[in-house]
Amino acid sequence: MRLTGYRKVSTWMARDTLLRYPVANILGTGLNFGGMAVQVAAVTLALLYARRLETNQPVQLLGESYLPQSSTTLLYAVGAGAGLLLLVSSLMTWWGQKLILNLRRRYYEFCMDRLFGLLHERGAPPQLEDREQQVRALFMLIRRDGLYCSRYYGALIGAVVPGVTASVALVTLMVTDWPLTIALILVMFLALPFIYRGNKVSSALSNQVDQRAPSCSVELKDQLRQTLDEGGDERETPRPASDGWMDAYMGRLGAAIHSDLVVNLIMSVAIAALVVGVGYQTITSHTGWGRIAIYLVALRYFLVHLKGFARCITTMNQFYAQASRYRAYVVDGLVPIEAAVLADLDDGSEDL
Repeated sequence: MRLTGYRKVSTWMARDTLLRYPVANILGTGLNFGGMAVQVAAVTLALLYARRLETNQPVQLLGESYLPQSSTTLLYAVGAGAGLLLLVSSLMTWWGQKLILNLRRRYYEFCMDRLFGLLHERGAPPQLEDREQQVRALFMLIRRDGLYCSRYYGALIGAVVPGVTASVALVTLMVTDWPLTIALILVMFLALPFIYRGNKVSSALSNQVDQRAPSCSVELKDQLRQTLDEGGDERETPRPASDGWMDAYMGRLGAAIHSDLVVNLIMSVAIAALVVGVGYQTITSHTGWGRIAIYLVALRYFLVHLKGFARCITTMNQFYAQASRYRAYVVDGLVPIEAAVLADLDDGSEDL
């Protein structure tokens, strides 16, 4: 997968999706980001209470002064406030995700309508002369590639919130302890080649799933016909030899696991470095544990959302080939000839 082709398809998909529903995209992303911000506010409230509980400094609340170590009223107020904030965060995130899911359906329906409109405008694809091949090629563009484009869209817009959150958390880490944070960034750069290789393999496997699914369907149908014809004469029927398709399919599903593995390895190094680095500085400087608590929270948000961002990038790489085929027809009028000449094409009933 060449970087120029990937950049071209990604740019086209971004324009075709994010600019097509600007208000809804902003609303859905804003709700998800707002839910994350409210969650951070709840965690911050708990950290501030823990800090005051440690020092027993008086807290002013509604004109009254409370001592954290002896006031149950303050404890109940903080607990209720944090719980309410987390509830609001959950509702905002649910609403945002539901809105984005509806946008994915709208975009898939638009992809179908656009292709039919282009078909009426351009007529039959000139690259293929056989009518059945034309139908198969266009069927793949509508039924499968259009649906995968909708998944690409979901990953594209879904990468915004974790990307922004990870960036904000990274700034917090830099402010808290920039030497340690730079060391962690260097570790992450060492992992980038492995992530890139995993994404490249994921895209290739996704393409193999489409290429091998038709022949697997033909083989399975032939096996069923043979079993029905033989009736009860054969007690054991050999399973269709679809290992190639299954290997590609399971490999595509495992691509996200590969990304998680790399990020988890980074997390293990980061936490070990945190305990040794920040903990040692805290002990020697006698500055208290508030700084290390802030760093821990920021590190958690950074790594968790970095993992979410990496998963979105992996999903986009998985369906790069399908999005590229769909774009080729919309922009240049090219149909997937390699798919059209296959003996059969199933209805895309595999896990989409």
